[in-house]
Amino acid sequence: MTKEIEDIKKDIEKEIKRIKKKIPPALIIGLLVVLIFAALMLFFGIKISFILNEELQIELNPVYMPISARYSESPAVNFTINNRNFGFCNAFCEYTLKDLRTNIIISYMNKTLGSNQIVSKTYTLPINERGSGQALYIFEVQCNNVRTNICSTEQEKRYKSALVAVNYGLSEEEKVIEEKAKHEIPFYLNSLVNSEKTIKKDSVRISLFERGNITKSSEIPVLESANKDLEQDFAQLLIPLSFIKSLWNDEKYPELENVFSQQLKERILLHEADAKNQSLLINQTITIYNSIINLSYSLASNQDRLNEMNKYYLKTFNNKSRDVASYSERLKNELSGFEDGSITTYNESYYLFASLENEFLQLNESYEAQKKNDYELFVNYTKEFLNLTVFDSSADYCQQLQHALCSNQAFNSSIEITFSMPPIRDYVDDGGIFIETNTTLAEHYPKCCAFNKCAKCCDSCKEPYPVIFLHGHSFNKENSPESSLFGFAKMQKKLMDEGYINAGQLDIGSSLESINNSELGAMPFPSTIMVSYYYITYYDFGSYRVSAYKSDKIENYAIRLKEIIEMIREKTGREKVDIVAHSMGGLVAREYAAIFGDSGINKLIMIGTPNNGITGKAKKMCSVVGASKECEDMAEGSIFLKRLNIPKNIPKNAKFYTITAKGCDIDGEDGDGIVAAISSPLDFSQNYFINGSCTDFFGTDLHSAMLDTDKYPETYEIIREILEEKK
Repeated sequence: MTKEIEDIKKDIEKEIKRIKKKIPPALIIGLLVVLIFAALMLFFGIKISFILNEELQIELNPVYMPISARYSESPAVNFTINNRNFGFCNAFCEYTLKDLRTNIIISYMNKTLGSNQIVSKTYTLPINERGSGQALYIFEVQCNNVRTNICSTEQEKRYKSALVAVNYGLSEEEKVIEEKAKHEIPFYLNSLVNSEKTIKKDSVRISLFERGNITKSSEIPVLESANKDLEQDFAQLLIPLSFIKSLWNDEKYPELENVFSQQLKERILLHEADAKNQSLLINQTITIYNSIINLSYSLASNQDRLNEMNKYYLKTFNNKSRDVASYSERLKNELSGFEDGSITTYNESYYLFASLENEFLQLNESYEAQKKNDYELFVNYTKEFLNLTVFDSSADYCQQLQHALCSNQAFNSSIEITFSMPPIRDYVDDGGIFIETNTTLAEHYPKCCAFNKCAKCCDSCKEPYPVIFLHGHSFNKENSPESSLFGFAKMQKKLMDEGYINAGQLDIGSSLESINNSELGAMPFPSTIMVSYYYITYYDFGSYRVSAYKSDKIENYAIRLKEIIEMIREKTGREKVDIVAHSMGGLVAREYAAIFGDSGINKLIMIGTPNNGITGKAKKMCSVVGASKECEDMAEGSIFLKRLNIPKNIPKNAKFYTITAKGCDIDGEDGDGIVAAISSPLDFSQNYFINGSCTDFFGTDLHSAMLDTDKYPETYEIIREILEEKK
């Protein structure tokens, strides 16, 4: 067996030697050269493809999704992601769903996708907000190609986002409850406030009886106890009403209706009625007390009259003097007893002093009658004694008659009655009563929250103006418009950290039909949105359709920009926009202002814009791989630029800015590799300069890299400061 194997090996070796003799060495070398050349072509072809073409695009649909919902609902949102990259590359992608109200990440995941792989993501958004308003969520996709031997990528990240606007509101039932409660709650709160005022005033009035020199009857403790009961009842009623106000503030209308029952409303009204009745009792008590005081002073003021009566009766030896003395003693004792507090109720005291008053009137009436009778007897006696026919009252007959009426005899009959109790001054100033219950209801309005801040949703806000990111010339006309917008994606994301709503990219086709007027401007915060003038909309078969058209004159792009600006102004409710434009985008914006006026623009920031044209290698490269009509308009000395730069096109309303990069050679001129530094600034604009360098094979990448917030943060800082600058 071993010998057979050895024979086979020898036969194979002989066959190999025979074949080698038949193939010439030159052919072998040629084959090797071809293989090496093919390998080099493949390698450099991939390299050139990565340079000229967009190595990775993220297609995300939809880019804006408006949703209407109610509290406790959980609407679903679905996104489709298409990884558009070279066939020999995989992409590492991260998906993030964030609640912009709190900046909290709701969901995060990552996945490695194959070329042109489509992924669908579905999320539910629980609506936990009461009332009405708008809640924003942002879905972010960030991908980068994975570097391998055949995928020579720089692994630069690509970013795309979609905005979800949840417009939540009240149900029809809640609207009915709200409207009813809006009128009823203040009414019953006012009822409770009236009770609170009355109780507090009455508490002060009752305290007037606590003064040291005021007699306190048995009615006062009863009134005090009743007032305390009212205070406790008020405190008990305040608990559910405070809870009702809390429910109102939180717009929890079904719960509010359950708590704000008919029984509670009746209790509030009954409480107000009880407080009023209590106040009437206190009024009556104070009135009776002051009536007693007035009677007492009136009775005490009769002292001289009583002394007069007593003296007269003593002089005339009339027994009525004992009645006067007895009355005076009783009056003195009763007044003294009242001052000392020896009383039961004010009512009894009042009736007692009223009877004393009547008794005094009777004594006084009897006294007057007695005097009249005595006088008549005296006159008759005098006439008879002196034989007078006429009585002269001025004559001095007393010396002759020795009559008691003429007696000057002194009698020890002095009656002393004193009284010094003060009345109650029943006046309590409402201004001195502090009312704790607040009857004002919080105003309800649509609430918009973002970045941990909440405010009233805009209805007719004029500012802040939306910020439009406008791309430049597409270096390769075969690339999609999406590739032109990539430069702003990172800047848009960074501005979100500064409080700008990232509205992603304007989807012209769907936006026309799905976005309500002013919906994008509901948030009282600045927003950013990327737009492309390469898209054109048309109406076909009952709906709007969108097509990309990238080989046109800048003037036509300006007309498309007009449609975009009008749409954004309509959908945000703002009168103006701020524009941040790169490269040719600045010329498109200037042409728009020249044709249609600049009243709709607040600020135009142009980054690397060839306001005076491109020359040299940039002009040649543009004509080779770019769209010819765009390149013709951007060429130095073109008719388009001559017309655009005439004096009448200097802005009248908008403020223009330019940002120019230096550091790369352009046919002996300093610039960004595409646009010379002398071509970008304008005499009527505020001009900024940054320094950089070109690192690519063609020496042109600074023109695009100046948008990169990581590589050139100074560009971003200039833009941010300009946007925040008040005009």
